[in-house]
Amino acid sequence: MAEKKKAHNPFVWLALAVFVSMLFWQWYGRPEGPPSQNLGTSKFFETVTGPDQKNLELIIVRPVDGLTYAAVAQTKLKKGFFTTTLTPQGETILAAWAKQEGISYSVEPKKQPSRWETALRWLLLILLLVGVWIFFMRRMQGGAGGMGGLNSFAKSQPRTEIPTTRFSDVAGIDEAILEVGEVVDFLKTPARFIKVGAKIPKGVLLVGPPGTGKTLLARAVAGEAGVPFFSISGSEFVEMFVGVGAGRVRSLFEQAKKSTPCIVFIDEIDAMGHSRGAGIGQSYDEGGQTLNQLFTEMDGFDVNQGIIVLAATNRPDVLDVALMRPGRFDRHVEVGLPDVRGREQILRIHTRNKPLADNVSLSEIARGTASFSGAQLEQLANEAAMLAAREGKSLVDIDHFRRAQSRILMGEERHIIVSDADRKLTAYHEAGHAIVGAFVAATSGGDAVHQVTIIPRRSAMGVTGFLPKEDKYTYAKAYCMGKIKTLLGGRVAEELTAGIEMVTTGAGLDLKTMTNLVRRMVCDWGMSDKLPLRTYGEHSEQVFLGRDLGRERDYGEDMAKKIDDEIDRIIAECLDEVRLILTGSRDKLELLANALLERETLSGDEVRAIVGGEAESEAQAVLPILPTETKAGKKDWVLRWLKYGWRNLSDLIKWAKGKPWKHWHSFFSRQSVSSRSFSTYRFDFFGISKRVSESESGSRSRRKRKAGLLATK
Repeated sequence: MAEKKKAHNPFVWLALAVFVSMLFWQWYGRPEGPPSQNLGTSKFFETVTGPDQKNLELIIVRPVDGLTYAAVAQTKLKKGFFTTTLTPQGETILAAWAKQEGISYSVEPKKQPSRWETALRWLLLILLLVGVWIFFMRRMQGGAGGMGGLNSFAKSQPRTEIPTTRFSDVAGIDEAILEVGEVVDFLKTPARFIKVGAKIPKGVLLVGPPGTGKTLLARAVAGEAGVPFFSISGSEFVEMFVGVGAGRVRSLFEQAKKSTPCIVFIDEIDAMGHSRGAGIGQSYDEGGQTLNQLFTEMDGFDVNQGIIVLAATNRPDVLDVALMRPGRFDRHVEVGLPDVRGREQILRIHTRNKPLADNVSLSEIARGTASFSGAQLEQLANEAAMLAAREGKSLVDIDHFRRAQSRILMGEERHIIVSDADRKLTAYHEAGHAIVGAFVAATSGGDAVHQVTIIPRRSAMGVTGFLPKEDKYTYAKAYCMGKIKTLLGGRVAEELTAGIEMVTTGAGLDLKTMTNLVRRMVCDWGMSDKLPLRTYGEHSEQVFLGRDLGRERDYGEDMAKKIDDEIDRIIAECLDEVRLILTGSRDKLELLANALLERETLSGDEVRAIVGGEAESEAQAVLPILPTETKAGKKDWVLRWLKYGWRNLSDLIKWAKGKPWKHWHSFFSRQSVSSRSFSTYRFDFFGISKRVSESESGSRSRRKRKAGLLATK
């Protein structure tokens, strides 16, 4: 049997094909007789008409392609043949000369290969193709040789092990651990469940964002139960050959049945379990056969046989509904992002083999890493340790963690040469984001500024990083509006400092993110006061385009125009408020930009020290205080001025026509911006800033000196 397999080994066929090729070349590829010399046309004529003419025996001319001729001149000497390529005119001249000199001259027809020679060539080509095909098939499947190995190509090769991972190695997902705990109990003591007639779920689907620990949890289940763990990726069932996926599913469960009790883990099951017929370019036959075979296998084994199928996905919306029904994946376990307590536990696990300095507080790091997944926290601890090792430190301190966090949030620094003008405009841009972000954080509970830098990172010339103050599961309208204002802060800062004609492309991503957010507020979340409370636009269920590619309109053209108008109105309203904030905080904009130009990177605490927005009471003067302290007769038009943000004297005079000068100019001059204000300046009607009292200025100067960031004048 072994000899038979050896005879069919593809390497034997390949070697045989090479040998036949060599023989063919030896017989038909080389010319017979003495060696030939290929000459140019002029050299050929010189040779045959020169002193060696008396040794010339014959000249043979053979047409090549209808436009050229191959001429061969044979001599009596050992030099052999002289060959060249002639045009039809050259062939005519050569024929006339040979006739005149009495030299034998003949024209032969183009040589045609015989039938058996042509057949031999085609046979050789076919053998070569078959040999190469078999060779690569064997390389892909990695199994035994021979044509019989094609059957093993459809067999899956799952990774089999008994993991050493335990639930103590998993943190931050306590609810998920409780959900899968029953699986461990069943695998350890199945008789306890069978006795009361309980049926353990055949399949458990782990659903959650990337990096939350779904694979780690599956390994921990097998480790706690002490059973074999068969792991395979959903993409390994998908091949270019139809039927291979179904064969691999059969092979996987055949191996699992031989090792019961056990756990079969399919990672990224959405690669093979998506809705049949969905997806661009996806073959229904192959995907459908693979999925149907999985259904058959899960329906085929007994519930108490001891095979538990665990699967993980971050796209449950694309899974086939038949896969989710009871009897297959009975239980769905949500594996979400960890809360602050879970993040601290995860950090303790990933830092238990790392020496930490005394200034490292894992609880503080956990509070400052809201929305981080378990994988990101592991990366944070590892990056901090790598920074310490790079600097030759024996302990990992808090500075290493802060720098590692900045690298994860904002990317690695790029050391490129930036002109002074671009660097200055970038500083104003990022300062605008930071000032508006600090204002929003103090007034509407927005995210806190984490770090501001003008060092290029990734594709950005500068980055302003924000971190949530706490874990958020829903978002208020005020939070979304604050996010829009923060995104607009960079562009408005460029306008104020460089002029509308000198704004840059740096706000491109900000504007795109802002527009998408406003559209979702209007169309998906019902946060518009001008439109009826409903959603606008339905995700289409077009199976041949994929579920997420189409969004069909369920409204008419009139409503579409209203939606666009509402989006424009919200953006314009936020834009006016941002302009008012930055105009009133021009001194802070200059101070923060100068600090960035000097130090390049500022922490969130340093930014808040400059801006002075630590408390909500310090962030009220620009928008809320002025209207509420006006008299009744002045309140309406002041509110309107603040709402539409008049910044031009001619527009202001046109709007306020008929109102006496002292009636409204004295109002702005009289309004005292107290220590509660967000700005050290107040407005007159021109928008020109005036200094506040010496006591206020002195108190703010002392605060700036305390932060060590007061610019020298």
